[in-house]
This record gives sequence, C-alpha cells and structure tokens, in this order.
Amino acid sequence: MLTLLTLSLLAVVNFRVAPPYFQLRLHPGETIDTSLLVIPENERTPLLLSVWPMVLDSLHGGPEPGPTTYPFSAHRWITLPTQRMLIQEGTTIPFQIHVPETTEPGGYFAIITLKPEISSEGSSSRRAGALIIPEYGVTLWISVGEGSSTLEVGQLEAFQKENQILFRIPLWVTGRFHRSFTGYLEIQDSTGHKVFETLLNKLWVLPKLRRVLTVSWTPPIPGKYKAFLVIQDSTGIVSYQEMGVRVREAP
Repeated sequence: MLTLLTLSLLAVVNFRVAPPYFQLRLHPGETIDTSLLVIPENERTPLLLSVWPMVLDSLHGGPEPGPTTYPFSAHRWITLPTQRMLIQEGTTIPFQIHVPETTEPGGYFAIITLKPEISSEGSSSRRAGALIIPEYGVTLWISVGEGSSTLEVGQLEAFQKENQILFRIPLWVTGRFHRSFTGYLEIQDSTGHKVFETLLNKLWVLPKLRRVLTVSWTPPIPGKYKAFLVIQDSTGIVSYQEMGVRVREAP
C-alpha cells in the first residue's frame, strides 16, 4: 500500500477557480462535457496559463506519465482543447471526461493543474510568486459504477519536536471507492479547558493509498494535556479517540 504524507497543490496564486473540485458519478463508456471558470485577481491584466491533467505517481508530477502511475488515476480520461490559454476577466476552460468502457467499478480521480506562465509581454505571472511560480490543482473525484468502501482510521500518535507537538492520523479505505470525511482535533489542558481545536473539512482518502494527516500545535506551556479526535463520514462517526499528551520543556 502506498502512503501519501502530503499532497499540497494549492499555493498563493493570482487567480481564482470555480468550482474548487468536482464530485462525479459516471458509468463505463460515459462521456460528459464540463468546464472551469478562471478569474484573475487583476482583471485588467491578461494571464497566460498552462493547463494539463496532472499525473500522480510516486516519482513524477508533470504533464507526461511517469514510470509508476497510480492505478486509480483518471488523467487519461480528460481532454482539454489546449494546454496554453490567455485568461482575461472571467474565462471558461472547457474540457471533456470520457470513461473507457472497460473501466472497472471504483473510485478514480484526476487533477487539472493550472500554472501561470511568463508571456513575451511580461504577464502578471512574473509577479505571482517571486522565484517560484505557483500552481493550482483542481481535483476531480469520479465514482464509476456502483459499490462501497469503508473508511478506516488508525491510532492517533503525537510527537514533540522542539516547542511543537505533531499529531499523526493514519487513514485508509477498504474497497475500491474513495471516501470523504470531516472531523476535528481538540486539545484540553489538565483543568478541561480547551486550548486548541482544528477542523478537518471535506478531506478525501483514496483506494489503495494510505493517507497520514499531520496536525501541528504549539502548546502555551509545558504540562499534561488531553487530545480528542473525531472522524466521521456519511455513515456517521467512524473514530473517536482520546489520548494523553505530556509536553516537556524544549531543550
């Protein structure tokens, strides 16, 4: 089973995209036409974008397949009219999704990546991020056919790193369909007073891909604390965990 520690495709970009993600249920052999709306922050300045279906695998993240492409990736199902386009005001990017007739039921996904280019006229992408030109990834969650999966949550773990506590939450699914979930992590001090809370809003776990969420917390003072973790999906509460956390003074 592969392990996904972090997949961060969102950065500080100079445009907005709607919708931020797609959730679709399709059937083998089905074809649909849909689109993205891209809105530059500065509508007076044209923005030149590179657009491509990203290939997610363990070694590669570019527009061409790498040697170990993830088996539930649907990047080959997406057809874009072009890989470079000029965005002015609000521009619609059409694309087509075609599910091959031989596709087995299961949960698939694809990521459409949008990256500003530096045009010959010097577009606003030059000012987008100093030395690093940021990218934006729009994820398509595609369920093909009928079926189900079960979300599993491993044991909550905590580690101290200098003056921070790092919480690790392992999750995976049994079955061929991805699962979305929400939840929260709450920290209380020895008196039962809440000192920290973070919400886990609409996150996803892919089939055959173990995901480990990492949450960092800076304690106000050393001492004993208690962590409470709640994970739930469409079926209800999947996991409720309590764990004592001892915070030592950083060396």
